[in-house]
Amino acid sequence: MNAVEATASLRTRERLRLLVKRAGSQRAAARYLGVSVRSLGRLVTGETAVGQDMAARLEAVNYVLARAEQVWAPQAIEGWLYGCNSVLDGVRPIDFVGSGRVQEIVQALEVARA
Repeated sequence: MNAVEATASLRTRERLRLLVKRAGSQRAAARYLGVSVRSLGRLVTGETAVGQDMAARLEAVNYVLARAEQVWAPQAIEGWLYGCNSVLDGVRPIDFVGSGRVQEIVQALEVARA
């Protein structure tokens, strides 16, 4: 691994740790990313490399959580992410993260904020 890859890997692990902090537990963070707690642990320690798809999901989840924190208390966010949302035609917001439809989640958050 060269210096650029090592720096990118370190930044990704820092983002993973931020997600665990935001989510409140490794279990919740793993659920947001769609991985097991064990897999998340390997990603955080660098034992397993983070692929492009996982890196994109990590960025999307962190962004959505940061925006949701502007609307609700942390303990309410998980319920909103996993609940059916009328603004999203009954689809759970977390399902939109996996398909890269973050902007639609942000619009649903803006409606909830209003």
